[in-house]
Amino acid sequence: MAFCGLFGALAVGQPQTAVLLQEDFSAYTPRGERQRVVDSGHAEFARALELTSVRKPDGKIHQASWHSAKFDAGAAEILDIDYWIKFGTASARYALLVNDRSHKAITVIQDDGKLQVARSLTWSWQDVAKVSLNTWHRIRYSINKVHGTYDIYVNDLQTPALAAVPYRDPATVVLDRAWILGSEGSDSVTWLGPVTVTARLSGAFPPASLMRAPYYVSAVPWVATAPSLEDFRRLAPPLALTASSGAAISEAAQARVLRDAEALYVLFEFVAADMSKRSDEITARDGRVWTNDCFELFIQPDLSREVYYHFAGNSSGGIYDSCHRQGVRDDSWDAAWTAQIGKGEGQWTALVTLPFASLGVAVPTGDALWGFNPGRENPHGQDVLSWTALRQFHDPARFGKLLFVSQQDERPTALRQQALIDTLLNPQGALASLAAKVPGDFSDLPMTLQQAYAALRDEIAAAVAQAPELNSFPAARMALEKVRALEERLASLARDAERARAFFAPGSVASQRGYAGMVLSSMTKVSDQDTDFYQREVTPELRLSGNEYGGLQVLLMAMPGRPLNGLDVELTPLTDAAGRPLAGAACKSFVVDFVRTAKRRTAPVSYADVLRPESSCAFAPPRALVPVWVDVYLPAGTPAGDYQTKMTLRPRGLEPMSVTIRVKATGLTLPKSASLDTAFCFDRSWVKAFYGQNPSKEQMTTFWQFILDHRLEPMNLWGGPHDVGLDYLDYCAENGKTMLFLSIRNIRKQEASVREIVEKYRGRLRPIFFGHDEVLMSTKPGALDAMKRDYNDAKELFPDIPRLNTARIDERLFGYVDIWCPLFHHIDYEANAARIAEGEKVWWYPTDYPLTPYANFNLDSPGIDPRVIPLMTWKLGLEGLLYWGLNREWPSNSPRDFVQLTDEFIADRRIDWLDEERLAAMRAGELRWPAIPWPPYFRSIFNPKNVSATNGGGNMIYPGPDWQPWSSMRLKNLRDGMQDYEYLVMLRAKVAQLKERGGHDELVATATAVLAIDDAVVGSENSYGKDPLAYLAYRNKLIDTLLRCNAALGQ
Repeated sequence: MAFCGLFGALAVGQPQTAVLLQEDFSAYTPRGERQRVVDSGHAEFARALELTSVRKPDGKIHQASWHSAKFDAGAAEILDIDYWIKFGTASARYALLVNDRSHKAITVIQDDGKLQVARSLTWSWQDVAKVSLNTWHRIRYSINKVHGTYDIYVNDLQTPALAAVPYRDPATVVLDRAWILGSEGSDSVTWLGPVTVTARLSGAFPPASLMRAPYYVSAVPWVATAPSLEDFRRLAPPLALTASSGAAISEAAQARVLRDAEALYVLFEFVAADMSKRSDEITARDGRVWTNDCFELFIQPDLSREVYYHFAGNSSGGIYDSCHRQGVRDDSWDAAWTAQIGKGEGQWTALVTLPFASLGVAVPTGDALWGFNPGRENPHGQDVLSWTALRQFHDPARFGKLLFVSQQDERPTALRQQALIDTLLNPQGALASLAAKVPGDFSDLPMTLQQAYAALRDEIAAAVAQAPELNSFPAARMALEKVRALEERLASLARDAERARAFFAPGSVASQRGYAGMVLSSMTKVSDQDTDFYQREVTPELRLSGNEYGGLQVLLMAMPGRPLNGLDVELTPLTDAAGRPLAGAACKSFVVDFVRTAKRRTAPVSYADVLRPESSCAFAPPRALVPVWVDVYLPAGTPAGDYQTKMTLRPRGLEPMSVTIRVKATGLTLPKSASLDTAFCFDRSWVKAFYGQNPSKEQMTTFWQFILDHRLEPMNLWGGPHDVGLDYLDYCAENGKTMLFLSIRNIRKQEASVREIVEKYRGRLRPIFFGHDEVLMSTKPGALDAMKRDYNDAKELFPDIPRLNTARIDERLFGYVDIWCPLFHHIDYEANAARIAEGEKVWWYPTDYPLTPYANFNLDSPGIDPRVIPLMTWKLGLEGLLYWGLNREWPSNSPRDFVQLTDEFIADRRIDWLDEERLAAMRAGELRWPAIPWPPYFRSIFNPKNVSATNGGGNMIYPGPDWQPWSSMRLKNLRDGMQDYEYLVMLRAKVAQLKERGGHDELVATATAVLAIDDAVVGSENSYGKDPLAYLAYRNKLIDTLLRCNAALGQ
């Protein structure tokens, strides 16, 4: 059904409704064996669709699904989706979902008797309402298409269970299909009752929804003659005046607008609890009436000119007016207007009559748009109110809009809407203007800037091509938001291009050498899309303590058209101020390789990540960007003082450059073992998958030592019986490992062997039970009961050993779990505090999710993320950090995965470097990384067809030649964050000593504030600073405070 045609023929001013879809399954023909039409057992409808998911003998789930026919919601303001649903099993996960083509607009699920809704693409879930199994529930999504939000009703269709929920995908424009799925992980049954999709128009034009943010557009109704108060209340919708800060209002205010052929009329209605305060007010013309309780009115008749008019008046009849031209106020300007004041108990009104002629403009005709903003300044209530959200009244760019409609307009609603979109938002004009700003030639710039300009040009061209489809307010608004974002990128590129041209200008050092070199923070993430390296250069300086590593980068950027063919790097030993080498210190350089993303239907980006432990490299093909990582290590007991090392970089065939790296030693020494409990999985079977054979004991020991060197606790309880394996526990215990992770599954059967291991390592390794990973997410029948049995048995047999589970805090597990470990985005402060008060602990962990605004360890996560996560753990009062995989992608880079690569998958993931000859060699085991690029994805261990949608999740170590682990930049930054955590632990101990000694209140207060961590560095689990320099400034403050405490203690 063509929606615009349906509504367009009806008269404007009347509410309109159209049923777009109605399915009661009475005549429905099931599709496939997973669907069945059955008797509903409900008095209000006879039939229902039964959807079953079944595990077949091959172990795979055959998932049920149903989707509606597509519907066209066109110009509707409100879309109501009503349906009945009954969840037959706890594993019945999905309620009705709604899509906009490929965009996931509305995702509602059932989880343990609760309906939850996804508020974003980062799986931010919010509870909606409780539901019961095997009970029919009636649910409605009432969707405001103009605003892109919806209300959810559950059983009670009068009061929403949750209101104003944003679309899961903000790119949603047109809702066109409803659908539902059975469980993808276990047997399940769901019954779906009648589904009805209804479209509604309020009848008003423009839609009433436009009177609110972000549009602020109101039509001006007509009257034949000067209106009465009754005319206003009958014809003109109220415009609520609110505080732009969102603060509570002490005395409410609103405005209404009407017009006739000669004038504009504005009625202000103000609550005023104590009218006696509205006395002795200014009555002189053009006096400072805004010092009284007054109305404010701003009008801009011509949006193309920087001219607007300001009118104000108080309850005593004092009025003020002025004209503003290009920001200059003219108080001498006077208009022939009036303000008729009405006073009553607890309220006053002002009826403003403003003849069009007094503004010197023609009488506005149909479709004319004026800038318009009514407001109120009320010193008695401390209110400054406005229709639109303003930082100040004099901000014409943020004025609302008055739409002057014709008295008779026979055009279809869709045409009128398009005319308003074109006039109000003009996305096509904005896109065309933006396209004209892109330079035609940028071949003189470095390759990263050329690529960035080309990508931006193509993105703008694609947006221009889609401009004819911008026929709804959400689509046009999102197009303008995109234009603003693209304009910012274009302006940023222009600034970067100017710096680059200056950098490589004739006669410059870079032009003479043939390349530029700059020092970057270790937390700066370099990619082939970056263009702003010039403004991120830092001083080559580190501040370290004994037993601490520090890193930084030197980035070489080739001149345009002259990429680098190879590089040789030399590092001198670390020496003190007298030039003497520091015994036990180490300096090491790494040439950094890029890893190219492989996300579905997404342009690939190459990120610097792989640290090749080589000082001499040839580049084939030649490279425009070459980052070099430098690691410096100070041995325990290093005296305070200044040290330095010199790095010389020799790009082949070009002049060398040198960088002197200065190291300031604090005189402190960090402990050998990490103070923050961690559990980082490294799987031996994934090592075998890549190398094609099992590693020897010596080779596995190399991997364990490598992880310990990065201050992490290696373990694996996903692919082995106990921890790193019994053969390696002695070695790891002697080299920094502190915990002993024990498998809790079937603990009664392995009681004797577990007691033997616990006794052997008593006093050396702290035992922790772990198992039944993510049990609350499991859809396997009996999973929770099995977990409770094992955890209960463990408590009975080993009462002193804590039991850890990767579960959010949930009352179903109370009494079973001693160490909770929820996902980053499942952190609950109140629940944490309650369990900690019970003597339990809380850790946390990420997988490859969540994504921004949360920190994570993914390849494309911000460079600061791995560094800040340990401090974030401290700030949130958590005691441990778990990560599910350091080498999860190794199997994806093996022949067993290469045989699964299809042409469709290769195209979908943009793996355009892969041709038939290479693929054949890869499948035969003749070609593998690092001779080919590293595909940064992994396959599900449960279903190989499911491939990660993220890049780099669960993988921070790369398999080098000869069984040598190669680090990622992310792992180095995590190591440095773990070291930063030690300073917090040390400072906390010093504060305790100072408190016990007494007499240091000022220093204790300062140190306590530092231990709280500045909010600008870490605010919460999803709020943290991204600036490496700000992070390091906090770190310096932390170290300085620790040194002050030591001095006060005489240490």
